[in-house]
Amino acid sequence: MKIIGLQVENVKRLKVVSVKPQGKTVVISGRNAQGKTSLIDSIEYALAGKDSVCEVPIRQGQEKARIVCDLGDIVVERTFTATSGDSYLRVRGKDGTPVKSPQRLLDVLCEHRAFDPLSFVRLKPAEQAETLRRLVGLDFTALEAKRKECYDSRTLADRELIAAKARLAALPFHADAPAQETSAAEAQKALDDARKHNDTARTLRAQIEIYRRQDASCAGDISHYEREIADLERKLIAAKRERDDCAHTREGILRSITLGQTAIDSHQWADEQGPAKALDDIAAVNRRVRENAAHAQQNAIAQEKQAEADRLTHEIEAIDAEKSGQLEWANFPLPGLSFDGDRVLLDKVPFSQASQAQQLQAAVAIGLALNPKIRVILIRDASLLDDDSMRLMGELAEKHDAQIWLEVVNSDNPAAVIIEDGEIKTTPAKAGAQ
Repeated sequence: MKIIGLQVENVKRLKVVSVKPQGKTVVISGRNAQGKTSLIDSIEYALAGKDSVCEVPIRQGQEKARIVCDLGDIVVERTFTATSGDSYLRVRGKDGTPVKSPQRLLDVLCEHRAFDPLSFVRLKPAEQAETLRRLVGLDFTALEAKRKECYDSRTLADRELIAAKARLAALPFHADAPAQETSAAEAQKALDDARKHNDTARTLRAQIEIYRRQDASCAGDISHYEREIADLERKLIAAKRERDDCAHTREGILRSITLGQTAIDSHQWADEQGPAKALDDIAAVNRRVRENAAHAQQNAIAQEKQAEADRLTHEIEAIDAEKSGQLEWANFPLPGLSFDGDRVLLDKVPFSQASQAQQLQAAVAIGLALNPKIRVILIRDASLLDDDSMRLMGELAEKHDAQIWLEVVNSDNPAAVIIEDGEIKTTPAKAGAQ
């Protein structure tokens, strides 16, 4: 169904307007603030229901407003009253018979609100993808949530795997080290016994050193006393006595030195280096064993993280495969249309990167698919389209057997409906406008 007649009274800026469209494109032209948008909005108000109506749809100073939209098989009439603030809907058949439950009928015929392709083009990628998913009946909410959960988990697993591998790489590994640590008790006992055995000799050596220092001291004293004897005759006897005493003391010291040296010479020294080296070797082996154990533990952690990352990757691949399968069987309104996550694809290219002509073709196809029974497209701000895009709109209207209403500021189209001060400016060329 398409609009074959439209009458609007007192809606927004409009006074009384009557349009009988000729052809597949209807150009609504005029300066700003004259009522062009009001005419386009009137179509949406009539067909899409009260949720699409602005807060004040009635022209300032008027009590009532009325829209009559003739779709051929049915006539939709919506009336607004200022006193109650409500709207009244009436739908008649071609023969004038009132339709019961008129809003339900419109909801069936116009499942979605009147569609503006330019508004679809201006939507954010995620909103475009949601519109397309709703159109083809694909709901990936659960799959996307599951995929995001898997993706986030895999990201964490990958991060932990990288950290585990880094820790593993930092740990030394010794291929020649035994599996278990070696006991150091026997080597430690041998070292302790050797040190205990040699402690007596060490003590005697220290005592001999003391004796030697004492001998050196006594030798000095003897020289001192001999000088005093030569200088002090009167102290000769005392000095000789002291000298003799020192000599006697020295003889004892020398005997002690001789005896000590003899004991040292006869001492059998125990090997300390062997047990000490054995301890060092055992400690080195045990260190390598512990390092290998740490290496093995970290390797097990890394393998566990790798397995978790692989499992999540397989799960993500399964989700992507399921989505691809659903997309393969989905009935898209235009060949090459698809989506990937939160963006629409056109011939496998993001929608935003397609040419304006490609975007318009896709948007018009989506708009008609949203409302297949009422094949009416409303394009506000059509002045933004260049001449090639305007020609493309006409071609698309013919190709899809659709009716496209375009709002422009200026138009050299002789069939354009020109709105001026809320009314249609009548000229001899205005066929189709009353």
